[in-house]
Amino acid sequence: MKNNIIGIAWAKSSPRLDSLLQSLNGRSYKIGWTIKGKFFSPLKYIFLSIKTIYLLIKTKPDIIIAQNPPIFCPLIVYIYTKIFNKKFLIDHHSLFLFRKGIFWKFLSVVEIKLMKKAMLNIVIHDNYRKILENRDINALTIFDQVPIIINDEKKYDIFTVIFPLGGHPDEDIELLQELAHSLKNIQFITTGVMHKNLNNIKQLGFLPLRNI
Repeated sequence: MKNNIIGIAWAKSSPRLDSLLQSLNGRSYKIGWTIKGKFFSPLKYIFLSIKTIYLLIKTKPDIIIAQNPPIFCPLIVYIYTKIFNKKFLIDHHSLFLFRKGIFWKFLSVVEIKLMKKAMLNIVIHDNYRKILENRDINALTIFDQVPIIINDEKKYDIFTVIFPLGGHPDEDIELLQELAHSLKNIQFITTGVMHKNLNNIKQLGFLPLRNI
């Protein structure tokens, strides 16, 4: 009997999750939140939790890939799998282990417990994998796929390098600044999280998937 596999991300879009589920003949679901402001964060996570519970009950998956962060998405998925005896994996984009502060330390404890309960933890690079394996946590590195770009055979005078930034603690922003300062003939562009005082670097912020 074929397993019903789905992926869940608390985001408007997730090309990585789409790619993973496509390779597994499953379906990815993105649950978004449009209202901005930290004041609405409690309401946001309550809303996303309810939507996720409804989705799980409706689709009745056997295996779920939950994207982290936020850790509350895998937490809700874990509760579902515990009740209905299903399996789940976590796809980690960053780890709370690197964040400072009491609140983040608490979330890192929750994160580690969920990692040990998960069938597998998917990570974005080998540094994360080694960190988890040192804690006896089952982990696998799956690198992001490079988008397919149609070659229009045009010649360009400027060489451009794009850095997608997610705000992760291990992103080396200083190295990016040094490269932009020393390599004047290359245009550096960032997407995602905006940073102050990035000289010689054009920042585009978060882009809708249709604009990529």
